[in-house]
Amino acid sequence: MEGVGSESASKAENDLCYGTWLIWGALTDLWEEASDSTGREAAESEMRLAAAGQITAVRDETVRKEFFDYWLLERFPSPAV
Repeated sequence: MEGVGSESASKAENDLCYGTWLIWGALTDLWEEASDSTGREAAESEMRLAAAGQITAVRDETVRKEFFDYWLLERFPSPAV
Protein backbone atom coordinates (compact mmCIF):
# COMPACT_ATOMS: atom_id res chain seq x y z
CA MET A 1 0.00 0.00 0.00
CA GLU A 2 1.36 3.39 -0.96
CA GLY A 3 1.49 6.21 1.54
CA VAL A 4 0.15 9.73 1.26
CA GLY A 5 2.39 11.90 -0.84
CA SER A 6 3.89 8.96 -2.64
CA GLU A 7 4.94 9.25 -6.23
CA SER A 8 2.29 6.73 -7.28
CA ALA A 9 -0.55 8.80 -5.77
CA SER A 10 -2.27 11.22 -8.13
CA LYS A 11 -1.81 14.97 -7.79
CA ALA A 12 -5.50 15.22 -6.86
CA GLU A 13 -5.02 12.70 -4.02
CA ASN A 14 -1.96 14.53 -2.74
CA ASP A 15 -3.71 17.92 -2.95
CA LEU A 16 -6.72 16.55 -1.09
CA CYS A 17 -4.56 15.14 1.70
CA TYR A 18 -2.38 18.25 1.99
CA GLY A 19 -5.35 20.64 1.98
CA THR A 20 -7.12 18.57 4.60
CA TRP A 21 -3.99 18.53 6.75
CA LEU A 22 -3.71 22.35 6.54
CA ILE A 23 -7.36 22.87 7.46
CA TRP A 24 -7.32 20.50 10.43
CA GLY A 25 -4.02 21.91 11.63
CA ALA A 26 -5.53 25.40 11.67
CA LEU A 27 -8.68 24.16 13.39
CA THR A 28 -6.65 22.33 16.01
CA ASP A 29 -4.61 25.49 16.64
CA LEU A 30 -7.83 27.47 17.00
CA TRP A 31 -9.06 25.02 19.66
CA GLU A 32 -5.73 24.85 21.50
CA GLU A 33 -5.33 28.63 21.55
CA ALA A 34 -8.83 29.27 22.91
CA SER A 35 -8.60 30.89 26.32
CA ASP A 36 -11.89 29.59 27.71
CA SER A 37 -14.71 27.13 27.16
CA THR A 38 -16.59 29.59 24.95
CA GLY A 39 -13.62 29.80 22.59
CA ARG A 40 -13.27 26.03 22.53
CA GLU A 41 -16.98 25.60 21.82
CA ALA A 42 -16.64 28.03 18.90
CA ALA A 43 -13.63 26.07 17.60
CA GLU A 44 -15.56 22.81 17.93
CA SER A 45 -18.42 24.34 15.96
CA GLU A 46 -15.96 25.24 13.18
CA MET A 47 -14.63 21.68 13.28
CA ARG A 48 -18.12 20.24 12.85
CA LEU A 49 -18.75 22.61 9.93
CA ALA A 50 -15.49 21.59 8.26
CA ALA A 51 -16.16 17.89 8.82
CA ALA A 52 -19.62 18.11 7.27
CA GLY A 53 -18.28 19.98 4.26
CA GLN A 54 -15.37 17.63 3.84
CA ILE A 55 -17.64 14.61 3.45
CA THR A 56 -19.27 16.16 0.40
CA ALA A 57 -16.02 17.64 -0.90
CA VAL A 58 -14.37 14.24 -1.15
CA ARG A 59 -17.15 13.02 -3.45
CA ASP A 60 -17.71 16.07 -5.67
CA GLU A 61 -14.91 17.92 -7.47
CA THR A 62 -16.86 21.20 -7.78
CA VAL A 63 -17.75 21.18 -4.10
CA ARG A 64 -14.14 20.24 -3.29
CA LYS A 65 -12.82 23.41 -4.96
CA GLU A 66 -15.36 25.57 -3.13
CA PHE A 67 -14.57 23.82 0.16
CA PHE A 68 -10.82 24.32 -0.11
CA ASP A 69 -11.17 27.88 -1.44
CA TYR A 70 -13.28 28.79 1.57
CA TRP A 71 -11.16 27.13 4.23
CA LEU A 72 -7.70 27.81 2.78
CA LEU A 73 -8.18 31.16 1.05
CA GLU A 74 -10.90 32.86 3.08
CA ARG A 75 -11.07 31.31 6.54
CA PHE A 76 -7.41 30.41 7.16
CA PRO A 77 -5.33 32.16 4.49
CA SER A 78 -1.61 31.46 4.64
CA PRO A 79 0.61 34.45 5.27
CA ALA A 80 2.57 35.63 2.25
CA VAL A 81 6.05 34.17 2.18
